[in-house]
Amino acid sequence: MKTIKLFAIVLIIPLVLSFAACKPKIDEKKDNDTNSPVEVATEEPLDNKLIGKWDVDLNGIAEMMGEDADVLEAMLSMGIEYSMTMEFKKDGTGVMAMLVSYNGEKTDQNQNYKWTLDGDKLTLKLEGEEYEDVDESTATIKIEGNKMTMTIEEDGETATMVLTRVK
Repeated sequence: MKTIKLFAIVLIIPLVLSFAACKPKIDEKKDNDTNSPVEVATEEPLDNKLIGKWDVDLNGIAEMMGEDADVLEAMLSMGIEYSMTMEFKKDGTGVMAMLVSYNGEKTDQNQNYKWTLDGDKLTLKLEGEEYEDVDESTATIKIEGNKMTMTIEEDGETATMVLTRVK
C-alpha cells in the first residue's frame, strides 16, 4: 500500500503545490499450402501505443491515495476544479501538466519526468531537486484503444488509474 500511496502522491503533489485508437499493422504473409497472400494482424508495441498525451481521471487518484485522499476531497468540496495530462515522449521523457482553477483564478504547473517501459511495467521518476529523495514508481499498464489503465499492486491491495488519450 505504501507504493500505491507514493505513486498517487507523486502524481498529486504538484497539483496540491500551486491513441487515438491504433489500427493493427497488417503483415502480408503467404499461406504455406496455397502460396496466396494472407493478412496477419500484428499488435503494435506497447511503448508505441504509450507515446502521446493522456488526460488523467483524477477521481482514480483519490482512490489510490487511500487515507491521504482527504486533501483532494477537501479541494473538491471547496469548488476547486482541476485537470491533469501526462505526455509520454519517444525519448523516454514526459511532462505532467496540471491546471487548477478556483473563483476564476487559474494556476498551472508542469512537472517533467523520465519513464521506462519493461514489458507492461511503466516506471516514472520525477525530475527536479525537490524529488531527488522520492523513489521511482512502477505500475502495470494496459492500453486498449484510447484508454490506458495504470495498476499498482502491493500487499494484496490494488489501485487503478484510468487515462484517456488526447492526441
